[in-house]
Amino acid sequence: MNQTVITDSLEARLAELPPPQAPAFPFPWDGLEEHLAEQQEAWLRLVGYGSLLKKASADRTIKEGGTQRTPCIAFGCRRVFNYGMPEAVLKRYSILQSSPYKAALNVVATGDFHDVMNGVLITVNVANIPALKQREFGYDLVPAYCLPWINPEQSPFTTAYVLCAPDIAPKPEHQVTDSTILPVPAYALLCEEGAAEVSPEFLEMYLNTTYLSDKVTLWKQ
Repeated sequence: MNQTVITDSLEARLAELPPPQAPAFPFPWDGLEEHLAEQQEAWLRLVGYGSLLKKASADRTIKEGGTQRTPCIAFGCRRVFNYGMPEAVLKRYSILQSSPYKAALNVVATGDFHDVMNGVLITVNVANIPALKQREFGYDLVPAYCLPWINPEQSPFTTAYVLCAPDIAPKPEHQVTDSTILPVPAYALLCEEGAAEVSPEFLEMYLNTTYLSDKVTLWKQ
C-alpha cells in the first residue's frame, strides 16, 4: 500500500464490510479470558503500533507460549501521541511529571476506514494477558479490521484488537489521555526503531500515519 492511499479495489472491499463483530473490552478487560475460552481461542490477536513494534520491548511483557509477529495495516484507526505516561514510567525516561513531553502513543478508533495505520499483528498467549494489562493501563481493547503489510490487495481481512484509550474514561482513575502533551523523545525514538526493523517503507508509513495530540498534525512533517 502506498502510504495512506486506499486503492479503488480496496475501497470497494471496505465498503462491503460491516462493523467488526467482535466485542470491545473496556479497561480492565473484564470477561476477556472467558470470551476467548468460549471461542476456543488460546491467543489474543493484538495490533502493536507503538513500543510493541520494537520486539525487544514487547518481549519484556509477552513471554509465555511464544508469539508470532506479522506486519499489518489496521483500518478505522488514527495513531496519536496523547497517552499520558504514568509517573513511574516517566522516571525511567528521566522526565518530570510537570514536563509537557510525557506522551506515549494511543489510537483513536474512528470507524472511518480511510483512517489507517501500520503495526505488527501479535498473537498473545492468554497466560500473558495479566502482564499486558498491567503494561497497558487505561487502554480499552477495540476490534479492527486488518490486512497483512505484504500483498494486502490479495489477502482476506482479519479482525484483531487495538489498544484505544478514550478521551473521557468511564472511571476518573482510568483517565490517561491529554490533548496538550507532547511525545517523550526517547519513547518516540524507540517506536521509530521498531518500525524501521520491518523495512524503510514501513517506517515511512508509520511516520505518515502518526499524529500529535491534536489528532490532526503529523508527528513529523
